[in-house]
Amino acid sequence: MDRLKHFLYLNYLNFKFPFYYCGIVSVLLVLFMNFCFTKHSELNKKRETLEELDYTNIYAVSFSIPEGNQCEQLEKELTDALKGSALILNYHRNPLYTTIKNNRIVCINVITAEEAEYFHLFPQGNPREDTYSVIVPDKLQKVFKPGSEYTLPIGMYVHEETWKINIHVIDNADHLLLLSPNYDHIQSLQDTLLIFDPQDMLPLHLSTFQKPVFYLYMYIQDYEKTIEVLKNYPFIQIQKRQDKIEHSYSLTLHLLPSYFKFLVLGVFIYIVLPVNFYLLFYYKQKKYIIIFNYCNLNRKFYLQCIGILTMLQLCFGFLFGQLLWFCYCKFSGTMYWHNEWIFLPFLVLIHLCIFILLNRGYNYLVRTYH
Repeated sequence: MDRLKHFLYLNYLNFKFPFYYCGIVSVLLVLFMNFCFTKHSELNKKRETLEELDYTNIYAVSFSIPEGNQCEQLEKELTDALKGSALILNYHRNPLYTTIKNNRIVCINVITAEEAEYFHLFPQGNPREDTYSVIVPDKLQKVFKPGSEYTLPIGMYVHEETWKINIHVIDNADHLLLLSPNYDHIQSLQDTLLIFDPQDMLPLHLSTFQKPVFYLYMYIQDYEKTIEVLKNYPFIQIQKRQDKIEHSYSLTLHLLPSYFKFLVLGVFIYIVLPVNFYLLFYYKQKKYIIIFNYCNLNRKFYLQCIGILTMLQLCFGFLFGQLLWFCYCKFSGTMYWHNEWIFLPFLVLIHLCIFILLNRGYNYLVRTYH
C-alpha cells in the first residue's frame, strides 16, 4: 500500500498537467453526453407520443359568446347534438392556480372526461365525488406524495385562492408528455398539476379578455355532419390543429439524428482521452522507469497502478459530471432523465477494455528498462 501511495505521489508531481487535463475533459464530456442523450430522449419521446395520439382529427372551433355569457350551457347542448360525430375535448381556458411552500406558484390544468379518454389518463376515475384525482410533475413529488390526499386552495388568478378542493394524488408524471391546452404543440408538465374533472365542477376561466369569442377543441369523427350541426349555433370558424402541431414538432425533429451523432462523437472522444493519457505516460517513460524501479517494479504492481489511475479518472469524471448535470437540470427546469444507469456501466466497460489493452504496457516498460 505504501508503494502505491509513493507511486501516485510521484506520478502527481511529475505529471500534473495531464492529470488535470484528463480530469476536466472527462467531466466536460460526461456533461456533453448527458446533454445529447437528454435531448435525444426528449425528441424521441415526443415522436412516440405523437405516433400514439390521433391528432389529425383535432380542430379548434370558435364561437361568439352567447348572451349572458352562457358558454357552459352552449357546450352542454353541443355535446348532446354532436354525439356520434364529434367529441368536445375541452375549452380554450386559462389555467387555475395554487400556492404551495415558499410562496411557489403552481398551475393547474383541468382534464375533462373526454380528454382523459383521449390521452389514456385517470383510468380509475376519482376516488369519491368530493375528491379529485391528480397527477403531479416529477419536480413536485416531495410536495405531493403519490397515494396521499390534500386540501388544495385554488383560484383563477395568482395568489387569489377563492375555492378549496380535496385532491388524491394517484401518480407522478414520470416524463409524461401531452398536447398543450391549446392543442398546438407537445409539452411536459413542468410546474403543472393535472386534475381530473369529469363533471365540469371546477371554475371555468375562459380566455376571452380581448376577443368576444371562445374556443372549443373537438375530436371530429364525421366532419360534414359536425359542420351541419355547428351551423345551428353562433359558430365562427373551424381550424385544424394538425399543421400547428407538426410545425412546432418539425422545428426540432431534424435535430434528432444530430444529437445521436454528437453523442457518438462524445463517446469517441471519451475513449481517446485515456488512450492519450497513457501515450503521454509512455512518452515520458524514463521518469516512470525510475519511479517503477524505485517502487520495485513487477507485473502485479504495474496492474495495480494502472487500475487505480483508470478508476480515479472514471470516478472523478462520472461523479462530478453527473452531479453538475443534475444541478443544472434542477435549477434550469430541464427534465432529468436517469442517464446514470446507462452511462456508468458503459463507461466502466470502456475503462475495462482500455485497462486490458494497457496490460501490454508492462512488457514494453520492462524491455525499455533493460
